[in-house]
Amino acid sequence: MAKDWLKEIEKAAKKLEFSTFLLAVVLPLEMDRKLDEQGRAAAKTQIKRELGMALEKKWKKLGRRADFSEPEVLFTIDLYRNKLAVSILPLFIYGRYLKFSREIPQSKWPCKKCGGMGCGHCGGKGAMYKETVEGIAAAPLLKATGAASTKMHAVGREDIDARMLGSGRPFILELASPKRRRLDLKKMEAEINRKGSEKIEVRGLRLVEKAAVQTIKAVQPAKTYHLRVQCSRAITKEGMRKIRALAGRLLKQKTPERVLHRRADLERKRRILKLAVKQIDKKALELTITSEAGMYVKEFVTGDNGRTVPSISAALGCKCTPSELDVTDVDFELG
Repeated sequence: MAKDWLKEIEKAAKKLEFSTFLLAVVLPLEMDRKLDEQGRAAAKTQIKRELGMALEKKWKKLGRRADFSEPEVLFTIDLYRNKLAVSILPLFIYGRYLKFSREIPQSKWPCKKCGGMGCGHCGGKGAMYKETVEGIAAAPLLKATGAASTKMHAVGREDIDARMLGSGRPFILELASPKRRRLDLKKMEAEINRKGSEKIEVRGLRLVEKAAVQTIKAVQPAKTYHLRVQCSRAITKEGMRKIRALAGRLLKQKTPERVLHRRADLERKRRILKLAVKQIDKKALELTITSEAGMYVKEFVTGDNGRTVPSISAALGCKCTPSELDVTDVDFELG
């Protein structure tokens, strides 16, 4: 039995790049029923020890070793179904991205009509947008690793019509079931940036552990925004004073009307940490705002029919419309 399973594992391993592995065993049904818990554990340990030692001996020159904490590949010897199952640890690549286009989202936006299945509304694609930041960044990495799919984890997200500038937004790209793990990330970075020219750019790609995903999901860094504001009437010196007085204020924001169809109607409180304003003509402003994480910037300008208090519109007593929104800083770096 050991010899046959050894060959099966070696055959599966030839298609993969990895440095650490672990074995698991599913016992035949009759043996599982016959033995008590201690007996089942002993039987599995015996099989794993016999095969594991043989594999480590064969793979020593390749630098492969057993790892009991977080192996890159798990080989499960299923004696009940008489087959070998192979589970591959995902690759996690950290970096920062810049988005120069106001027409692409961060990640796949499933079609609201078909939920991603594909229909006439989305042209059979299952998604509302042909290109995404994730898709452009992932394409060369999928090809290089032979991974099955990707998932992007990022420190927040910008609106589709907003650019991500400055030093970029921190993200982790998770590559599922990669057949190849040895990557020249500088080369990958250059290829992504060449193909994403004028749309996106990535910087500082490096491999990280799985635990880093939870870190960037939990962090709530301050963010800085730059935008233009068009007002329905001329802006006075008093109006400019009122806007500057909003620095340091705590905003109360109910979920914006534009996203109420997909988010719970909650109230959040976020503080304006810094605010700089410049008048560019009688009815137009440029704002640079640093705020606590999670502030709805557009609604801070419009007031969202009273759902955000205070607001630029309320301060000036007229309708104010935001445009050309850019995120210019996300105050976080993964250690």
